[in-house]
Amino acid sequence: MKSLERDAAWDYALHLLSYHSFTRQEMEKRLQRKGYSEELAQSVVQRLEELGLLDDREYARRWIERHKEGRPAGRRLLAWQLRQKGVEENIVATQLAEDLSREEERELALALARKQLNSLGGLEKRKLWSRLAGFLQRRGFEWELVEEVLRTLLGEEAT
Repeated sequence: MKSLERDAAWDYALHLLSYHSFTRQEMEKRLQRKGYSEELAQSVVQRLEELGLLDDREYARRWIERHKEGRPAGRRLLAWQLRQKGVEENIVATQLAEDLSREEERELALALARKQLNSLGGLEKRKLWSRLAGFLQRRGFEWELVEEVLRTLLGEEAT
C-alpha cells in the first residue's frame, strides 16, 4: 500500500468520524465507496478500533440509549436496526440484555400505547386493541409484551 493512499484513507475516516459514529461495517463500506481497496479499508478500520475510535459495542449501547430517550422501540426493532448496520449478533444480544431490561421495555411500550391511545379516542375497544397492537408491533415490541400492555390499558379482553 502506498503511504499517501493510506494517509488519505485515514484522513477520510477521521473526517467521517468527526460528524458521527459508525459501525465497523459502515466505515469499511464508506471507505470502499470512496475508492479505497477492501484491504486498505480493513486496515484503517482495524487501526481505528485499536485506538478506540470505532467500537461496535459502544455504538450499539448509544443506539439503544438514544431510542429509549427519543424514539422508543422494542427489542426486535432495535436488534434488526443494529444488524442492518453490521453489528454482530452476539454484540446486539449482549447490549440489549445490558441496556434494555424487560421492565424498561414494558414501560416504553406502555408510554407509547398511552400516547397513541389519546390520539385514537372514540373508537370501540376492539378497534383500539387492533390499532394499538399493530402500532406497538411495528415499533418492535414482541406480541407477549404488546398483549400485556393492552390488557393493562384496555382490560382483559383480547379482541
